[in-house]
Amino acid sequence: MATGLGARAARSGVVVAAGRVLQGLVSLVSVAILARLLTPADFGVLAMVLPVALVVDMTLNAGLHVAVMHEDRLSAPQVNRLFWIAQRFNVVLLGAMALSAPLLARLYREPRVTAVALLWTLALAFHALGTFPEALLKRQLRFGALTLIEVGAMVAGVAAAIGAASLGWRTVALVLQVLTWNALRCVGAFVAGRWRPDAPRQRDEPDPVIDRLVRYGANFGGSRAVYWLGRQIDRIVVGYASGWPATSGQWHLERCQQLSYAAVAAALSLELHRPRNDLARQQRLALATAQCLRRSSSAWRSLGVCAE
Repeated sequence: MATGLGARAARSGVVVAAGRVLQGLVSLVSVAILARLLTPADFGVLAMVLPVALVVDMTLNAGLHVAVMHEDRLSAPQVNRLFWIAQRFNVVLLGAMALSAPLLARLYREPRVTAVALLWTLALAFHALGTFPEALLKRQLRFGALTLIEVGAMVAGVAAAIGAASLGWRTVALVLQVLTWNALRCVGAFVAGRWRPDAPRQRDEPDPVIDRLVRYGANFGGSRAVYWLGRQIDRIVVGYASGWPATSGQWHLERCQQLSYAAVAAALSLELHRPRNDLARQQRLALATAQCLRRSSSAWRSLGVCAE
């Protein structure tokens, strides 16, 4: 049984690595095409909303989807109850983001930010719904299905962005890519997982497992929110002080860095999924990966400085 599980994990590693490489290629092509169809201001407007969207994205579901992945034994009623607890939290969180859209536009003195922030809120709503069936698919080690869904949704999102930009909807073209991607991922996860939440109950009996997982999710989600908020404060200040030119440059630099990281992560994932007991070799691999990422980051930042 252990051998079968190891072989399954190795196959999953190959599928995930191949999917990451393919996603990196699609992302690279999409940036090249959209850079010709959109102006730097269009990228800059998206980057103005990006810090808030990232913090909200990292806080969705109050960490309960992660608890679902890591808990050994969960019954269907428990998963259903955790799902509805998470959605109640998401309603408050996404409602706050939607209400903040005009405030962000005033902060940045850029009226186009309102539409982008509202569409991104809708995109995050789809993402919040889809994380639970995705977590259940990961519990079943169905990474092949997840990879196919992610790649297909990404290609459709790129097509939507290119189509919108070609029609002149430049301001919302990039956020339509995110919206299409998240919506199709959500639908695909529900279809592949064949899981549907039951209607929420008016009153639930006390359950120590649910209480423990809610505390775990609160700690996990809270720590991620604080971490990502700390990382995004400087971006908000830059956008407020310098407007879209500075945020546009940041967006391009980070996108290029993500492509490098994705390629390295794919190779690392493939290597670590191979069953092996050579701890020293894995330590050397981790050190080499860290050096590669550090050099890649320095190179991209140097290019960004030169571009400026």
